[in-house]
Amino acid sequence: MIIQGKVEVTIGQEELTFEEGPFTCFGTKALVSSLSIPNFNIKGALQYIPDYTVRVVTDIMYLKIPKGLYKQAVRATLIEREQEMSSVDGVLPGIGQEQHAANGPGSKPDDIYLETTC
Repeated sequence: MIIQGKVEVTIGQEELTFEEGPFTCFGTKALVSSLSIPNFNIKGALQYIPDYTVRVVTDIMYLKIPKGLYKQAVRATLIEREQEMSSVDGVLPGIGQEQHAANGPGSKPDDIYLETTC
């Protein structure tokens, strides 16, 4: 996600070009598609390939979220929702907490990158 600055985006074979600025996200489909590829043997065949390029126009600051950290966050969210649903159904909410700790909040803040080109 672009936090500050501008980038030039070129799309498709027609090479349509435009500028984007703060709060524009790139690579979201790559993160989401990585969740649906459990078998590493077919990963290369189903890997997301963007049809655009992004080039820095001005000094920028951007947020970079690694694929592994994104997967951990999704897993932690699903586990939390499952625990909330099970506590509503009368099941003890403590079940599965050790897995929650291993996949979610235990990740380090250092795994999220805030970078600049300045």
